[in-house]
Amino acid sequence: MINQGPATNYTWIVTAQILGAASLSPLVGRFGDIFGRRNFLLAGNVIAIVGCAVAASAKNINTIIGGSTLVGIGAAMHQLAWSCLGELVPHHSRGLALGLFSASLAPAGTFGGLIGKF
Repeated sequence: MINQGPATNYTWIVTAQILGAASLSPLVGRFGDIFGRRNFLLAGNVIAIVGCAVAASAKNINTIIGGSTLVGIGAAMHQLAWSCLGELVPHHSRGLALGLFSASLAPAGTFGGLIGKF
């Protein structure tokens, strides 16, 4: 029988990303304190890029779910960007720096879905 329509386990794409991020987030902050935030931030970038490449080149739904898990793990490590920014910027301009950092994320959230559609 030929399967018509979307795969039945497509909801695991988002669930895997959330589980990957939620399971690692409590540990990343503490490990970043012990081993250095820079290393974990760079490792998170590499893991997220690999996850995006795996999901983009996937031929079946299980590979997309695996790539999404890697993206979630990378997203957990990206949470260190806020504390790294807090360490780099002087105290008197930290609010402006964090505001600009947050504003730089807005275009991706706004236009990401539209870009993905086309």
